Formats: sequence, C-alpha cells, structure tokens
Amino acid sequence: MHPVEAAMILLAAVLAAVVFTLGLLIASMAVSGVTLRGALPGVRTATLAGLASAGLGKLLGLILAFLFLPIVLLGPLGSILVQSIANVIVLFAATWLTEDLRVEPRRTRMVLAVVLAVFQVVAQRAL
Repeated sequence: MHPVEAAMILLAAVLAAVVFTLGLLIASMAVSGVTLRGALPGVRTATLAGLASAGLGKLLGLILAFLFLPIVLLGPLGSILVQSIANVIVLFAATWLTEDLRVEPRRTRMVLAVVLAVFQVVAQRAL
C-alpha cells in the first residue's frame, strides 16, 4: 500500500470519528433521553464512541452490507439503514462500558442511531 493511500484511509477514519463525536454531542443536547455526564467526560466518551464507530462501525457496516445486500442497493437510504444498525451496536457498547453516557429508553437509542447515521452519511457524501 502506498503511503498516500494509507494516509487517506487514516484521514477518513479520523473524520468518521469526528463526525460521530460531533453528532453525539449535538444529539445529547437535542434528543431527550440522551445524557452525557459532564463536559470533559462527555467529550471523552463521545470521542471513544466515535473512534469505535470509525473502526468497528466500518467492519460492522461491511458485514451488514453483505447480509442486507438488497437494502444496500437502495443507495443512500440503504447506507443509512446499515449505518443505523452499526450505530445501535456501538451505542449499546458505549453505554455498557461507561457510565458517562446514558440512553434511557431503548426507543431513544434507535432514534439516536438513525440521527447519527443520517449525519454520518451526509458528511461522507459532502467530503
């Protein structure tokens, strides 16, 4: 692999983490039921979840894309659906591993995952 290609992959992962982090921070203010405890712990938790989404989310997205291939063929709508499923898994892991992030009703986790997925897909298309 050429060093420029490796740098582009790393840049894409960092941008995905930043987009997820910003989306989670904004959603914690806009969506009721999402609580980030404190400013610094909230940013730390959102950043860790963003990094997990960038790495694990890509892997889960690839696996889910193969499982739901007809849905992925729908274009951006399919991408949002697959990314939403990956986000639910990442959010579940983040709330289980840390006490700084709380997403109380299960339905709120689903809404948050879809909002984050839309934010991520729009950011990917824009970049």
